[in-house]
Amino acid sequence: HCNSDQATCYKNQCVTNAQELIKYGGIDEDRHQFIQSRLLRDPWLSPYTDFEIERLAKEGVKKIKVICPAFISDCLETLEEIAMEGKEEFIEHGGEEFELIPCLNTHPLWIKWMVDKIQKWEARTVKSMKKSLLELLFALAEVVFTFKLLKKSLTQSQCSRTSNSKVI
Repeated sequence: HCNSDQATCYKNQCVTNAQELIKYGGIDEDRHQFIQSRLLRDPWLSPYTDFEIERLAKEGVKKIKVICPAFISDCLETLEEIAMEGKEEFIEHGGEEFELIPCLNTHPLWIKWMVDKIQKWEARTVKSMKKSLLELLFALAEVVFTFKLLKKSLTQSQCSRTSNSKVI
């Protein structure tokens, strides 16, 4: 359970996503928000989608459109529980039209947005990696130089002990 005001709260994320879609989608029709997630028999988040779909049909709602804003692509759970079972329950209890609005999936604008984000991330990462690589190379050069000095010092020390040794 989480405080619904927290940005990391799942229910808050679902509600906020839905509200943003409603706002930016210009949706001003009668709308409802339901939660699909459940933890077996443990009451977690509600209202439950299946109960609400049935309730709406029984109350005389004939047409509904459903969107699942918690996902960027349609998953089997959504397709089975919402598109198939949800539609079946709605029609069975008096509804006439049920439409599941697909997730972003492979929509060209979504793909373009993702490619742009990845390319920007990649550019920052490569730049950061180049800087780190240069820093590493300088550090390695220091280590190599230090070892050469140490080797020369040891060689000179050994030469002073033996009369036939030369330092090169």
